[in-house]
Amino acid sequence: MAQCPEPTCAVKLPPEQGQTLRDHYDGIRPAYHLNKVHWNDVFLDEIDGDMVKDLVRQSYLLELSKLPKRLREKYIFEK
Repeated sequence: MAQCPEPTCAVKLPPEQGQTLRDHYDGIRPAYHLNKVHWNDVFLDEIDGDMVKDLVRQSYLLELSKLPKRLREKYIFEK
């Protein structure tokens, strides 16, 4: 029987922040099959839920900032 993989979530972060988090947390690693400079796998069973939420929000806002203004306004959300 195949073993279920650990639950993960990939987040995009500025390279310096991603590297710092990888250095300090075993549950944050270079993302599998993505650009390892920018993308990070967060192992959900190993990282605090509030931190996961914050990292997902940061990733979303980073990607959102690259959209054209008309699309950015469509997808912005308030906390």
